[in-house]
Amino acid sequence: MKHATLRLIFTLTIALACIKIHAQKIEGLAIYEVKRIPVVQKDTLELKDKAKKITSRQAIMRNMERQLAGPAETEYELRFNQIESSWKNVASLNRSSKEQFSYRNMANKQSQIVKDIFGKPFIVQAKLKPMGWQLVDDHRKIGDYHCQKATLVDPEDKNRFISAWFTEEIPISSGPVDYYGLPGLILMVNDGTSIIRCTKLTLNPKKRLKISKPKGGKTLSREEFDQLLLDKMKEQMKTGNYK
Repeated sequence: MKHATLRLIFTLTIALACIKIHAQKIEGLAIYEVKRIPVVQKDTLELKDKAKKITSRQAIMRNMERQLAGPAETEYELRFNQIESSWKNVASLNRSSKEQFSYRNMANKQSQIVKDIFGKPFIVQAKLKPMGWQLVDDHRKIGDYHCQKATLVDPEDKNRFISAWFTEEIPISSGPVDYYGLPGLILMVNDGTSIIRCTKLTLNPKKRLKISKPKGGKTLSREEFDQLLLDKMKEQMKTGNYK
């Protein structure tokens, strides 16, 4: 009964957020600091045991991507409005490189993410799905905004737990990286491998923000990209060459 009541409250909160969004025009630019959590070397048997639990191919691929992550500390920018958002590495903003670039459209429920395979860019397109957030009666202030906590079990790795802090003061169902679907902008995420925190936020700037879609590179589905990456890594292991 308690869980059913919480689900009803969550659904009503999302509905109210949607009403707020349509009632007012909101767009903004948020800067996030991403800090990777240091990996603690564990016993070999423990690592093998964990590897056995990660059974899905998608989880294995996501785990490989996290292991190949960039610098320990990085800045990203999130541009957002009621419908669209884009996420990009600040260091690449003034370069032609499309590294670390993603786009999300909540109206048609589509996302596009630029992924790289040995120097060659691809645009990975996927359908946005409900993330399964659970609201928690825990609150804190981040910057000038009052936030509430939400938690999530990674659908591709049941041993991985994600926590996020969002603010209903900005009723935009968006957030950093691949996180969205809460009744307010997500200002902080701890996904077990990184801590992502908003450090600067500008709402409704005088100059209208341009939110761009990825360009260049072949468009693939998530499954097609995972298979191509796996094939290329097998090829590299055999030949010792990156192609």
